[in-house]
Amino acid sequence: MGVRNQLAGTGAAMSLTGGATLLGMKPALSEAAAYSQRVQRFRAQGVSEQQVRNAKDFVASHPVLGNSQTELMKLYTESWAITRDQHHTQDATVQLARAETAIKMLGNQGLLTPEQTESFNQLSYAMLKNAELRNEIQDPKRLARFINESVKAFAVTQTMVTPKDTNDFMKRGGSAAKDIDRSEYFLCLRALDPGNGRRVHRERP
Repeated sequence: MGVRNQLAGTGAAMSLTGGATLLGMKPALSEAAAYSQRVQRFRAQGVSEQQVRNAKDFVASHPVLGNSQTELMKLYTESWAITRDQHHTQDATVQLARAETAIKMLGNQGLLTPEQTESFNQLSYAMLKNAELRNEIQDPKRLARFINESVKAFAVTQTMVTPKDTNDFMKRGGSAAKDIDRSEYFLCLRALDPGNGRRVHRERP
């Protein structure tokens, strides 16, 4: 009887341990599934298996503080959708990841709410599209400056001016909005009607 109780107790302990192990594995499994989904989305763009391997190798070998490989693969996929060039995609992925890290740090410092921080993560494609429309995407240094200024505009206006708003602004403004000098461009953005990009009142320095 004592042995039976001991075995029963051991079995219960093993069950508890096994359950705890499964619970511990669940986040890892979820992350792996999310990463696989991102890879599939990249593959769905009609790329070759070699390009898929290159993408996976890149995100694995170029970690950016505050970003998981799943997040990097998301940014890589969005960058490829716009640039269709491996080198430009790699540059854009790193710059966008650094921008997201900067926003997360502002959130950690209490300067942005969790909702505001999360909203920025959904706007990387729009920000990169803005860079493409303004021909800022071909030069890594110009792209880095553009993304940095976009982050500043997002933070300074307390997220009232988002990359999507600026994208709407450029669509409505046509070539005049696309060709404006960068410093003037961001002055205009800070005078943008929040949420619609319809009217811009020029600020004077």
